[in-house]
Amino acid sequence: MELIQRTTLLYQAGSSDKVYEVDLCKTGENRYLVNFRYGRRGTTLKEGTKTVQAVPLAQAQRVFDKLVDSQIQKGYRDVTAGAVSEPAAPAPVQTASNVPITSDPRHQAILNRLANRDNRKWPLERAIWRAGELKIREATPLLIQLIGTGEALRDYCIAWALGWCGDESTIPFVRELSQHKSVAEFVCRIAWEALFKLSDEQTQGQMRSEKIEQLPLELRDLARNGTAETFATTLRDYLNSSDYRRFSVLDTIYQIDNQYVRPALLDILCETPFKSNYFQRIRHIFKMAEYRHDAEVFGILAYAFEKEPGTFNNQQTGWQWDSVKREYYSTGKRHTEELKSPQSKKAYSQQTREYLRRRVWRTLKTLGEESDSNYINLAVNILLQYSDDDAQPAKQSTFRRWNGQRRSYESFTRGWDTYAGYLIFNHILYENSPRYASHPKAWRCQDGYKPGDPEPQVREEAFSELWQQNPAALVQLLIESDCRPVHHFAVKALRVCKEFCDSLDTDTLIKFLNKPYEITAEFGFLLARDRYDPAQPNSTLVLALANCAFPEARTQAYRWIEQQREFFFESSDFIAGLVTSQQADTRAFARRLLSSSILTDTTARVLIGRIIAAVLALEPTQTDSSREISETLLLCF
Repeated sequence: MELIQRTTLLYQAGSSDKVYEVDLCKTGENRYLVNFRYGRRGTTLKEGTKTVQAVPLAQAQRVFDKLVDSQIQKGYRDVTAGAVSEPAAPAPVQTASNVPITSDPRHQAILNRLANRDNRKWPLERAIWRAGELKIREATPLLIQLIGTGEALRDYCIAWALGWCGDESTIPFVRELSQHKSVAEFVCRIAWEALFKLSDEQTQGQMRSEKIEQLPLELRDLARNGTAETFATTLRDYLNSSDYRRFSVLDTIYQIDNQYVRPALLDILCETPFKSNYFQRIRHIFKMAEYRHDAEVFGILAYAFEKEPGTFNNQQTGWQWDSVKREYYSTGKRHTEELKSPQSKKAYSQQTREYLRRRVWRTLKTLGEESDSNYINLAVNILLQYSDDDAQPAKQSTFRRWNGQRRSYESFTRGWDTYAGYLIFNHILYENSPRYASHPKAWRCQDGYKPGDPEPQVREEAFSELWQQNPAALVQLLIESDCRPVHHFAVKALRVCKEFCDSLDTDTLIKFLNKPYEITAEFGFLLARDRYDPAQPNSTLVLALANCAFPEARTQAYRWIEQQREFFFESSDFIAGLVTSQQADTRAFARRLLSSSILTDTTARVLIGRIIAAVLALEPTQTDSSREISETLLLCF
């Protein structure tokens, strides 16, 4: 028997010092065996064979490679002479009987579970996942030892956790999971994300370049140095095909995620229906965005899960007649079998939608409980997706229930407010609300509250202390949101951040005043009133007050203008802003001022030109405004 190839593997961790040798031996013409030896280094090794009888070389080589790879995944490293040896993993200082001691009881319980694999009270995969969520560094060696000890789901959880717990010494093990051909595709995908997270900037650039090389030829150069618009057009043309396999490119594009490809992907995520070809990739991208804490993508998809109803009920059971096979079939079984096919026409069941919505909140809640500021980033981007157009009519329903004491049925009502159906939205804004209660399908009104009643003065949102630590996020919501409940929440939360509010600049206050929501305009007015200086009036701020949605702010602005008419009337832009205001009472105020004022010909000509330009810019529906402004021009000039 002739030795053709030998690989020597070494495992050193804590008190462990083991060796594993794999031999490829020739026994005859194109007949080969794969033998192995293992045990503690320096002792007599146990022997075995992976081939019961001699097999052809190609088959023996596959058995040899698979055996070597499986041991590397378990933490062994190749020490064969001449082999490229990867750096060893950090040597664990613990064994099942020697688990590191930590001061955090939660961390300790997780470490104990990872070391004691036979404890069936707590599924090992959940303990692995929790170690990643809590970023327990001490868990890293234990996680590495668990690679390859279970099904693919366990390796998925390990790769996910190592991205949070590990450091540069963990990279060889994660890289092996991301690149090995025998590893399940979904494990490779999350391992790539973990590897990217652990790598330095230069390595990340190399990883992106490698992914660009995997793109179709027509997209490759555009992903390197094209324009975002050209890439988006070419991508849509590429996806406009009956070949479902083309949609896998969306995963690769999100892994590249540079300035040329990201805008196109965001457009697709915002517009794409949850149909079969797209949805599988959307689900992949959602999990990657969740892992990266990519607030923009996470927010877009969380909102889509709320808005898009499930396309079918995967739990529905029943029997239907198959006219081709001339037999009845189970509808539930038919769905399950079809979903396993890569060419399935079904996607995004009602149950999948419910799971994804629960998962979004679970991710947010986990971050909030750990006081992680990423909670704020993700929550802000979710809230910014909603607008006033998402509101639905408030509803009330009447039900009957049995009263055992009275021995009769009694009626009771339940109310649902305008945003009741958006579960994630309500968790963020009303988790601690005395007026709303969580429900599996929609948030209902508590007894004693009906839609339209005054809102309570208490803070209702989840993790209010995190919002107070990040008041700039509340300012962002007030400036960018077009959703009334979001403004009510943000103003209430900002009011307790007095020192921060006192430091806001005038431009920010003007943006508050320009919002169409009275509560935000009132908040901006109170801040502006406190800093108004009669000796140096800010005409831009006063004009914003005169045009805002809060009546008291407009009244105060009129007083200041009348008190210092000469100063404010030096600016034709200021006067034109009053005349063309969207507030009817401000337009009437401007007309009264102009009718009692004397303007020079030059000022009048400039003012008339600016007013006419403003009228021409009005929307066709703003007929009342244009009529009033025209009357002002005729009466005053």
